[in-house]
Amino acid sequence: MKENSKWLFQLNFYNILLIVVGAGLNLLGYHAARMFGLPIWLDSVGTFYAAVELGPIAGALAGAMMNVIAGIYEPGYIWFAI
Repeated sequence: MKENSKWLFQLNFYNILLIVVGAGLNLLGYHAARMFGLPIWLDSVGTFYAAVELGPIAGALAGAMMNVIAGIYEPGYIWFAI
């Protein structure tokens, strides 16, 4: 794997932790938008963060992880993970 690749990231503890933190930020934004009735999507902040730091594949993983977890509470959300 190339060091300068913008698509791939190395699998290490810190990168995986960053993806999990991104999914957590997405969940916090999701609950904040629902709690305050905000007409904006705050459930993509963690996806953007992971994508900027590690690349688009990591951002997609953070977003999919959030949708799977949110699908437990609201089953319609699971379809967005695809």
